Amino acid sequence: MKKTFISKLRCNRCNNSEISFSGEIITDDIREGLITCNKCGLEILVKDGIAEFLHGLPQKVLAEVVSSEGVATYCYPKEPDVYNDEWLLSLPYVKDKKTGNYDGWQRKITTFEQVLADLPQGSGA
Repeated sequence: MKKTFISKLRCNRCNNSEISFSGEIITDDIREGLITCNKCGLEILVKDGIAEFLHGLPQKVLAEVVSSEGVATYCYPKEPDVYNDEWLLSLPYVKDKKTGNYDGWQRKITTFEQVLADLPQGSGA
């Protein structure tokens, strides 16, 4: 994650724009650390350059997150010719390359679309 990204963030709990960061920055890239909202105190962990913005999620969504991690952890690095960047970025609207069907991903589409609908859109969002 780029260091300049911090200035564009808003707290996803209270919508505050005063955010601070502490941790490891390597040549403008944030690798590890903690993003903190200066208003409500929400803390977002950054690990391997990725901010973990998921918090307070409904149990249904948490179950989907846990079930999807197998793809990122096991399939993606071990089978890059099958599970490549193009395939990963097309989720959840994707056929499984091994089975040729949408099973497993179809039930994630509703939640995915709801998250996108809830995100602010437009200039400055």
